[in-house]
Amino acid sequence: MKRSLSALLALLLALMLCLSFAACGDPPPQGGGTEPPGVTDPDGGTEDPPKEEEPDPQPEDERVEAIADNTFQDGFGVMGLNSATDGSSVKTQIKFGRRDPVWRIGQWGSRYNLNEPLQNSVTTQAMILADRSKTVTLDRAENELTLALDATKEYDTSEESRVMWAHLLIEQSFDDFTQYRLSEFDSLVATLDFSVTKAEKGAIETGAAADTLPAQFLQYFYVVNRNESSPGYSSFLWFGLSYLDTRYDSAPLSYLQDTAGGNLGNYIYCLGAESTLGPGAFEVGREYSVEIDILPYISEALQTAAENGFMLNTQLSDCVITGMNLGWEVPGAWDVSATIGNLSLKGSLKNQQEENL
Repeated sequence: MKRSLSALLALLLALMLCLSFAACGDPPPQGGGTEPPGVTDPDGGTEDPPKEEEPDPQPEDERVEAIADNTFQDGFGVMGLNSATDGSSVKTQIKFGRRDPVWRIGQWGSRYNLNEPLQNSVTTQAMILADRSKTVTLDRAENELTLALDATKEYDTSEESRVMWAHLLIEQSFDDFTQYRLSEFDSLVATLDFSVTKAEKGAIETGAAADTLPAQFLQYFYVVNRNESSPGYSSFLWFGLSYLDTRYDSAPLSYLQDTAGGNLGNYIYCLGAESTLGPGAFEVGREYSVEIDILPYISEALQTAAENGFMLNTQLSDCVITGMNLGWEVPGAWDVSATIGNLSLKGSLKNQQEENL
């Protein structure tokens, strides 16, 4: 009996020891379930499964703005009346701060002079510069510039009064942008918001608008061959965007040699309003938003110029844009006004891979 009792106690003790070893195993992973197995290393042991490689990010489109101070924060320089003798030299300045203005006001061919203004007022909210026929107004809060030219005060019925027609425009020369040849860009996008708020024919213009000397609202970029190794080095093209020509419902494409002032000059290629504004007749008072890639049109302009004996031996890879102007040219007795804003010329540079192809 004692032996049977001793055997029973030994059996119970062995069973308790087995249960205690089972309870000391590794705990399950937190959150339940099982961990994924590792990958067996040929040399023994395990390693984590390989991670999928992420593709290299695409290079960002690098864009370069050509137009400095496109919100008109620094003021304006005012040029003279004669483009031949005064050139682009500034006679007086209207500065809003310490920096010299990059913008210049052109008034070639005018009878009156903004350098001798009847009104010259600058506040934190606005600028007004005016003579008898021209008014330049800047809303400094909205960054909107208004160019108004009453050419009914510029001309009389004599031919002598129209030897040179009146201009009112803004212009600037580009600095850093000239380091880029046009072939380095994928696109070259010009933008402009504007509204022509007045275009009224004066009483001395008795004919129909189509038969009358016009008022034109235009923008020009200066395309220059800067490749000293090119036979066409230094040749120059006026590349234009036409918005309004009062002789037409929609200003047409035009190209010809410049003959301003009776002198033979460089070639002009000016896109029509169907390309710049879209189809349909121009509407005074309508707000237009222009956005156009001018690069393919410049290529067409160079080809057309070469076919007519200009810009010979010149490709996009030879050319840079050195500046621009925007505003009114008014050979006829028209009273006109336009307000502009959101002015830009932005080039998208090709990436290195494209250039190497």
